[in-house]
Amino acid sequence: MKREKRCRNEQDFIEIYCDNKLEASEESESQNYHNIQGFIHKRNASEYWRNLIKEEREFYEKYGYIDVIYHKKNDTYHRKKVRGRPKTSNPKSNRITIRISDEELKIIDNYCRINKIKDRSEALREAIKTLGVD
Repeated sequence: MKREKRCRNEQDFIEIYCDNKLEASEESESQNYHNIQGFIHKRNASEYWRNLIKEEREFYEKYGYIDVIYHKKNDTYHRKKVRGRPKTSNPKSNRITIRISDEELKIIDNYCRINKIKDRSEALREAIKTLGVD
């Protein structure tokens, strides 16, 4: 039984949905039974996928996939929530620590307030960029 899967399209979701449904259903020797069950599950999976996409439209449009997790206890599927900060194309991995006077701190805070900058770090990044301009 698959518990989670990255779904980029409806077919990916149908795969995890049908695997869970067919595995959960009782074993039958009749091939027709499995064919009919498979058809019903695919139809239900398509509807479930459309509803999931509707709920998670913003995430799906931004990333092009949904990590789906199956909850066996209540037989539901949801987008797997991720923790932590989102990945960035320009990570800030270098740290600089400096000491500044109260007067210098007031200058930075005033600059942030006037230019509507949320934090001091961003103001200092802007100042650093001006050093690189020729």
